[in-house]
Amino acid sequence: MKNQYDVAIAGGGPAGTMAANELARLGKKVILLEASDYRRLRIGETLTPPVNNLLKKQGLWDGFLNEGHLPSWGNRSAWGSQEIESSSYIFSPYGNGWHLDRSRFDKFLFEAAKKSGALCLLNQKVTHLNFNGQFLVEIKNQEDICEFISARFFIDATGRSGNLSLGMGGQRVKDNHLLAHVAQYDDPGPQNFGMLVETVPDGWWYSAPIPGDKHIVIFFTDAEGSRRLSRRGWETCLYQAPHTQTITSNLSIKGTRRIVSAGSHLLIKKDWGIPWLACGDAIMAVDPLSSSGIQHAMESGICAASATAAWLKGDPSVAMEYEKKSCEDYTQYLGLRVNYYSLEKRWSESGFWSKQKHSSPMEAKIPLNHSSF
Repeated sequence: MKNQYDVAIAGGGPAGTMAANELARLGKKVILLEASDYRRLRIGETLTPPVNNLLKKQGLWDGFLNEGHLPSWGNRSAWGSQEIESSSYIFSPYGNGWHLDRSRFDKFLFEAAKKSGALCLLNQKVTHLNFNGQFLVEIKNQEDICEFISARFFIDATGRSGNLSLGMGGQRVKDNHLLAHVAQYDDPGPQNFGMLVETVPDGWWYSAPIPGDKHIVIFFTDAEGSRRLSRRGWETCLYQAPHTQTITSNLSIKGTRRIVSAGSHLLIKKDWGIPWLACGDAIMAVDPLSSSGIQHAMESGICAASATAAWLKGDPSVAMEYEKKSCEDYTQYLGLRVNYYSLEKRWSESGFWSKQKHSSPMEAKIPLNHSSF
């Protein structure tokens, strides 16, 4: 059959591209399918210093430095107090962090995977999967023209949606339903204030400069907070966050605002007879407050690639350990998140903050019939 591959990967974000890069370097015949062309604004634009070491280990450091991202020297927060507290990277052993043009960064990783030998295609959306000894993958392009490929193994790296994994019997354990209201501002200065986080009764605001003389501003809230935002208006709600409002006061919004999911979840693989894995946000999505999403996605992609290579040689145990570690990491994350949200004590009557400060034990969320390991 034509178009046969060892591994097909859906999703060209940091997880999918790193998985493709690693598998190609291991000598596997890999196809990476990205549904977009990277032109649209992508959310998640902060790299913390430890990612520098990861980029160096993967041989991507010099190329990354040529991409023109903005250095980040630390972050600021008004969390638990009206006053801003600053945290500097000056003593970090890894150097500074980064404010990314996220679309450019993802495209850079996509091109790196291509150079390593993976077949990397843009504007190709996986629309259907069928497994009968191997995967038959239906792909649709921008003109809605379908074609099919065959693969021995499939990796879902489609981000928080992760619908392909659910279609293969994966079960998602959700912890909250955080929503992100995203606005991009023109910043002709640019005003490089660095990253700022600021709490209000209905949630918290995040802002940061990004390359191209722009500033991104995001309001994280729940469904009720979103309804209040709709009634009161963006600018009115922004006045509740005086530090963030000061940053945006002389800037103008570029384009229209977007709303995207920012909730936390873990994916449980239930059927180990089918050769597939998820990675990145498709397997474990965490609160953006952690600023670790990109690093987790990259590391997850690399680990998923190693597990896939072992499975293709007849050993699925590495993949089982990969998922077991995801469960352990998620359990630890839930505890840390509750502790951090509990630091904000000013909004005790707020439904948003009350929900964020409580999380049931992970053991109560894993299905009783879960027997992966």
